[in-house]
Amino acid sequence: MCVIIHNRKGSRNLTEEEFRKAWMSNSDGFGLMYVKNSIVEVKKSLSLEESYEIYLAAMSEADDGNVVSHFRFKTH
Repeated sequence: MCVIIHNRKGSRNLTEEEFRKAWMSNSDGFGLMYVKNSIVEVKKSLSLEESYEIYLAAMSEADDGNVVSHFRFKTH
């Protein structure tokens, strides 16, 4: 089952260790969405290091502080 994390305005960022744990559980891909300049941004990656960089950037760029992250778990 996929892992979905919603960081809300005022919540703390995931630590690198928490991010890695989510990735190791579901390492078939990462994506997230957030609003920047009133436009929905969607970012995806298949690399752990790149995914964490994307996550940190999104947390600082989101207009309202809301970021939804998705760690994919591939089935059949």
